[in-house]
Amino acid sequence: MSAPRDLDEVRRELQRRGYLSHRLERFLLQDALRPERPGRALVSLAVKIGLLAGSALALVNASALAAANSLFERSPGDLVALFLHLLPPLAVASGLGFLLVAALFLGLLARLPRRRFEPLRWAAAFAVAATVLAVGVARGWDLLVALPRWQRLVAAVALPLVGAALARLVADGLLAIEIRLARWTPSDRSIPRRAVAAGVAGALALLGAVALLAPGERATAAPGSLPMSPGERVVLIGVDGVLPDEIDYLLAHGDLPNLAERVRAGGVVAAYRRPAEEPPAAFWTTVATGLAPAQHGVVSLDTYRPLGVTTPLARSGPWRAYWRGVEAPIGLAEYRPLLAHGRRAPAVWELAARGGAPVAALGWWATYPAEP
Repeated sequence: MSAPRDLDEVRRELQRRGYLSHRLERFLLQDALRPERPGRALVSLAVKIGLLAGSALALVNASALAAANSLFERSPGDLVALFLHLLPPLAVASGLGFLLVAALFLGLLARLPRRRFEPLRWAAAFAVAATVLAVGVARGWDLLVALPRWQRLVAAVALPLVGAALARLVADGLLAIEIRLARWTPSDRSIPRRAVAAGVAGALALLGAVALLAPGERATAAPGSLPMSPGERVVLIGVDGVLPDEIDYLLAHGDLPNLAERVRAGGVVAAYRRPAEEPPAAFWTTVATGLAPAQHGVVSLDTYRPLGVTTPLARSGPWRAYWRGVEAPIGLAEYRPLLAHGRRAPAVWELAARGGAPVAALGWWATYPAEP
């Protein structure tokens, strides 16, 4: 296959069988049709796969971050800056991941008869795409659940399409490896690509819609014995970092005598389990305002503002570690702690102060700088 005449014959044969009918295929398969060293061809192919897959994944992640942080309403131009921040790490990860898949694929090719090359290539491509989607949804679940219902529906349709595109990209890359390194040309298209892509995309869209549109856990109802009439005095004691069962255990064994005395005098112990994906700052601001995080605006203890992005990102999902560990130390992202102006709803002490009562709020989340 190293002679120019043989390469021309391979090109004509692939074109006759429809393998070079798309620009993407021509872009990737030209590495398999050049008389250069296999190692160099594999590296060049991995770079191309990394750039294409990284661009698609960067666009999806940037869109998810922009939607979860309401950037489309506040500053839609930030999407471009976010894309540029996410492209380098995703392109490098995609290229290295393809090299790993290619190594495993070549190992399997050496042990299988040639007639099974084509099914193995498609199986590997769809396995890679499904794994990338599953890991991405699992790691970015807190970003998805923060979206309005119609945006979740858009994500449920868009993500499977991205997965189908990734599957085709990986399949074309593995085909180039078959031709260049395994020295094998497929006899015919054993699987119609459009039919497979459409079927998989439709099935994944249906499953994604069911998963993303399913109702979440219902909020815990307030105990009926809480004071409801005007003029009743209320003492709120909030305990953070302790499970409700542990509170019950300590009360039963007499380890909380002061709290137990208040309970015997008619107090109510209302134990609310904070959701694992909700940070303490958001939970306790909900306690102080009576509103959900979407209304009071506090969704994290701190924010990060990547260079070129005008609105700080309160919801970063799996990218928080990247902002903190990579971009912030080298000056590409700015760390911003949670401040009082990040709360968009009045807290209980502000409402009491408006009525003329003296108020002191000490050590609560999102109270700096102090209000008059």
